[in-house]
Order: sequence, then C-alpha cells, then structure tokens
Amino acid sequence: MATTLLTKYQNRRKTGQLGQQYRGAVGQYGQARQRYKMQSQALSGLQRQHKSAVTHAGQTEQAKTQWNEKFWTGTEQGKGLNTILTRYTGLGININPDMKQQDVRSTLSDAGFGQGMGAMNALQKEYDHSLTRTYSGTRQKNMSWWERMTTDPINWYESYDTTASERQKRKDALTGFKGTKIGGLDFTWGDLSSDLSNWGSFKGSQTYKDYMKGKRSRDALDYSADTAVSDFVSKIQSATETKEQYKVQYGMAQASMKRMQSMYHGQRVRDARAGSQSSGKQKRSSILLGYA
Repeated sequence: MATTLLTKYQNRRKTGQLGQQYRGAVGQYGQARQRYKMQSQALSGLQRQHKSAVTHAGQTEQAKTQWNEKFWTGTEQGKGLNTILTRYTGLGININPDMKQQDVRSTLSDAGFGQGMGAMNALQKEYDHSLTRTYSGTRQKNMSWWERMTTDPINWYESYDTTASERQKRKDALTGFKGTKIGGLDFTWGDLSSDLSNWGSFKGSQTYKDYMKGKRSRDALDYSADTAVSDFVSKIQSATETKEQYKVQYGMAQASMKRMQSMYHGQRVRDARAGSQSSGKQKRSSILLGYA
C-alpha cells in the first residue's frame, strides 16, 4: 500500500513538473513568436521607407540632370564651354569645367601648344605696344639740287607720322599668325586664342555663377538622397539577418512547445490509466473483504 502511494505521489510530481515545463515552453514560444512578428513588421517598414527613399533619390537625380542640361544646352555660356571642351578633350587633352583660365592655358601649353602660344603672345605684345607709341616729327624732304634751288627753304621740311603704318604692320603679323592652322589640326592659332579668352568670359559670367550655385545645392540634395538609400540598404540587410535569427528561435520554441505538450499529455494519460487501475483494485479488494 505504501509503495502504491509513493508511486502515485511520484507520478503526480512528475506530471506537475512536466506541466510547469510545458507552460514555460508555451511562454517562450509566445515571446519568440512576438519577436519574430515585430521584426517582420519592422523589416516591412524599412522596406517601405527604402522604396520612398529610392523614389526621392530618383527625383533629386532628375532635378540635377535637368539643371545641368538647361545650362549646357540652353545658354550661350554652356554651349560655348562645351564647344571648347569637346575640341580639346577630343585630342586627349584633360581639361574640365572646374579649371580656371590659367589652368587651361598651362594644360594646353604642356600638351604641345606652348611654342606657338609663346610666339602669338609675343606678336600680341608688339601690337599692343604699338598702340601706346607715336612715331611722328619733322624731317627734310628728299629733294634734288634743282628742287632746292627752286623751292622756298620753308618748304624744304615736312611732317611725318609712321604710327599708323607701324601699327598696321604689327597687326598684320598678328592677324596672319592667328589665321594659320595648327599643324595637322582643323583649327587655327586664333581659334585657340579665342578659346582661352572665351573660357574666362564664360566662367566669369553671372549665368555661370548662378548655374554653379544651383548645381552645388542640387548635388548636395542628390548626395543626401543617395546616402539615405544606402543607409536603408544596410538597415534592411541587418534587419533581415535579425529576422532570420528570430525565425530560427521561433521554430525551435515551437518545436520545444510541441515536444513538451506531447510529454505532458502522455504523462496525464498515464496518470489517468493508473488512477483507473487503482480504483478497480480497491473495488475488487472491498468485494473480497465483504465491504461491497
């Protein structure tokens, strides 16, 4: 009888322990399920934000592109700069819109145009100098002895002015050089000189300054938008990895709960059978003893 009572007590204790473990497994399953659900929702939210960020980045990219096209194809300054860039980059010479006029001059000089540019500069200086000088005065006429004999001495002298002729001579030399085609190319030294002059004029214009101001602001907005997209990509990757971890934990908790449920249920069934058998034994004993 004592052995039966001890066994009954042990079974009930085991059932209670399994029940407690089962309830604990149910709680862990609920927590794991909630974590997985919340992480899935968080990931969906990040994906929606990423989609919006991509749309915004596309809009800032389009705004930047339209602003650039408006300047480079819609203004004289932009078209002029583009013509110069095309001429020299087509020869493999590395010039870009950010360069100052002196930088372009130095680059072209280093690219093989230096000697011709120096000669043209010297002719330009000679012509410019002629604009500041006066070649005039009074001189004796070139007269024969007979002309002197028959001419009043007051008329033996004449004024002269060679300023115009000297100036024209130097101008012709400069113009002729500028009109000379650069060897093997389809443009002249004058074209190169104009390119350098126009480069400074175009970049010094208010139109170019307004363009650059707008370009800087649009570049900054586009960079910020692209950075936001990259940030969301990183966040989504991290959130996806976390979701997968929670999914594994969720699956393990679910499996553990089912295992504990099966063990707990099995133990209760065994308890019920043991109780039924014990009741039957007690009844039969009572009949044999005459108590029934």
